[in-house]
Amino acid sequence: MAKNPNPSLLDQAQIIKRVYDEANDAIRVDAKISANIDTQEVVISHVDDSIKIGDGSSLVGTTTVDGDVGLNAVIIGGVVSGNFQATGLSTGFRTLKMIVGDIPTKVPPIPLANRNGISVRVIGTEDVYFGTSNVTINNGYPKKQYEEMILDVRDNSAVELYAVCAPGTSCEVRVMEIA
Repeated sequence: MAKNPNPSLLDQAQIIKRVYDEANDAIRVDAKISANIDTQEVVISHVDDSIKIGDGSSLVGTTTVDGDVGLNAVIIGGVVSGNFQATGLSTGFRTLKMIVGDIPTKVPPIPLANRNGISVRVIGTEDVYFGTSNVTINNGYPKKQYEEMILDVRDNSAVELYAVCAPGTSCEVRVMEIA
């Protein structure tokens, strides 16, 4: 019986599941170790020992940044190139409270300049339907109380989002935009 009989909480598709040997309660490694040790204890410590990873001639390299050591990654079969643009919060954010009624309403009424993303959470108890300027309760994307919708609009910060409720109803929503 394994030293740790509790089943792993990891998904079967995760790599750690493939390298963990539950029967021996250990991580599987592809290595051969021989030693003749009679009464001496062998302790491997991060303080004064190192373990090399590789095939004996091509070893994994490391890079130190601000005192932290990381493993170098190599792109096999290609090169990563192009123009890269930082996304997410870079210049600021804005939050606001809105009431959406039974007429399609632009959310938010005026978009934040250079917006990268928008998040809308339904606070009220009525269902809210999201879509384009002609959104209805029949063609909109529905969200219920406390549900949230997050949109990445970094490639087109001018994207317009509209919301509507069922006839005769209204609902509070909260909006957060990041730029």
